[in-house]
Order: sequence, then C-alpha cells, then structure tokens
Amino acid sequence: MKHLIAFSLLITIISCSTNSAIKNGNNSAAATKDSTAYPLAVSFNSICCGTASSDFLKSFVVTFNQRNGTNISADIAAACGKEGEFVLLFKMPDNERANQKFKRELESIIEQTDAQNKKTNSSSGGIALLQNARPDDYKNCRLGITAWDLK
Repeated sequence: MKHLIAFSLLITIISCSTNSAIKNGNNSAAATKDSTAYPLAVSFNSICCGTASSDFLKSFVVTFNQRNGTNISADIAAACGKEGEFVLLFKMPDNERANQKFKRELESIIEQTDAQNKKTNSSSGGIALLQNARPDDYKNCRLGITAWDLK
C-alpha cells in the first residue's frame, strides 16, 4: 500500500512540473505553432443544416485585392464540426493602412450577409469575425488547414 501511495505521489509531481513547464513557455514545439497567428479569421458556424456559403467572401477578397493592389490570401480550416463548420484564416500584407481598410470592409460585409442569411434562412449558421486566430485553435478540424482557393 505504501508503494502505491508513493507511486501516485510521484506521478502527480511529474505531471504538475510538466504542465508548469508548458505554461511557462518551455515547450518549444507548442511555442512554434502558436507564433503564427492569423490577424483576421471568419468563422462559418451551423445551427442544424450546414453552414452559409463563403462565395461572397471570395468575390470580396478578389475585388479588394484588385482595387487596392494588395495580395490578401487565406487558409481554410475545414470540417471543424459535424455539419461542415469551417474557418477562413486571413494572411495580411505588411500594409497597415490597407489592412485597416480590409478589416472595416470585412466587418461590414459579414454583418450584412449574416443578417440577410438569418432573414432568408433561419437554419443557416452564423458568420463571425475573429481576431488573432492561432493554428492550434483548429488542430481538431478533420481536413486540417490548407490554402483557400480564391478562383
């Protein structure tokens, strides 16, 4: 019995010290994955019957890039839920002015499209703008993270 208690205590101490090292940033693999945050992301959720279409965003990004001479692209984290939920993870250029304009216009188009979708199809899931999304947040998406085709 004494050996069982000692063994349990040893496992608990090792477990606590490992968790502490990870929280303090001593786990280099976790630190590497977290360092590549996407400044903006758009989440497509589902209520019961699948997600809304992302076609409006493809058109928006292509048009924005043409009008402003930017090269904004995105990755997609796909199959994140049972009904096809996904997240578009935007890669932004080093142009703060264009980035702020993109964010304002993106917020507006998402708000308008989400409201329109809810009026016409109440079972369509919501669309939400997210900031500073990390790849680790979507590691459970069954299809992983791949480049989003804007064509």
